[in-house]
Amino acid sequence: TDLARGGLPMEYGIHVYQFDWPDEYRGSHAVIGVCSDSTPLSARGYTSLVGANNSSWGLDLARGVLRHAGRDHDFQSRHRLKHGERVVVMIVDLINGTLAFSVNRDSPCIAFINVKGHTLYAAASAVYGGCEVEMKYL
Repeated sequence: TDLARGGLPMEYGIHVYQFDWPDEYRGSHAVIGVCSDSTPLSARGYTSLVGANNSSWGLDLARGVLRHAGRDHDFQSRHRLKHGERVVVMIVDLINGTLAFSVNRDSPCIAFINVKGHTLYAAASAVYGGCEVEMKYL
């Protein structure tokens, strides 16, 4: 399992990223979100690195759940990716401490409300060999 971490540190303000991740490159543990520099960049076996510790929060695209501190949390079903959908926008609001996701141009849905107090990076973790995901700062 590997984690790709963006190079832009986020400490304050509002940041927006677009992830484009085709179905055929997701595999079983395709997670996007934010993490601190204390989140591991690799691990043995099948696991979700984004959302694995207390300083990372993520949306598991394969299973449609939220991840934080190694636990899964329900996510509103209207905001889950369906087969063939590939674009998710992530809004990181470090003024109010929220993390929201918008799937295929739907209204953003706040997923987490406790993301203040860390220097964060946009991130994606996957187990699929040869995975391709585009992470773009908007």
